[in-house]
Amino acid sequence: LILMIPLGFLQGIVILLALEDYTTRGTEGGRARQEERANTVSRRAVVNKFHIKAVIGIFEGLFSAGISFYAYWTLEYPKDDPITKQFWIGEREFLVGVCWVLAVSAGLGLLELDFCVSREVAKLMHKSLLHEILHIIFRTCECMIRM
Repeated sequence: LILMIPLGFLQGIVILLALEDYTTRGTEGGRARQEERANTVSRRAVVNKFHIKAVIGIFEGLFSAGISFYAYWTLEYPKDDPITKQFWIGEREFLVGVCWVLAVSAGLGLLELDFCVSREVAKLMHKSLLHEILHIIFRTCECMIRM
């Protein structure tokens, strides 16, 4: 609940960026800038102003997954005085699912940053779906290990 307040407010930034992009696309100058950007993509790394969403995903994923893993590991442990008590059947399985979704979210955020920062990674991802899949698996595993 405590994390929902600051992380929830960060989602508003993404909405503002989307509205700005929408209004820019509607103008004639915006179309010219988009064509210019499309022509320069091959010369430099792909830059997407929505990479802020990737950063938000990384923070949300890492922090929330860490807290969820803590809840999972301490569920009914120690037996005599558990740190986290199980209140409903299937809570442990639910926490595992939540942890995986949050870890994949953090992995996707890292994947997006890799795509925006590295020209070579961006080229490989455009060429091969297999490379994208392997890269997301790599980044998700990296997030899991760091938690």
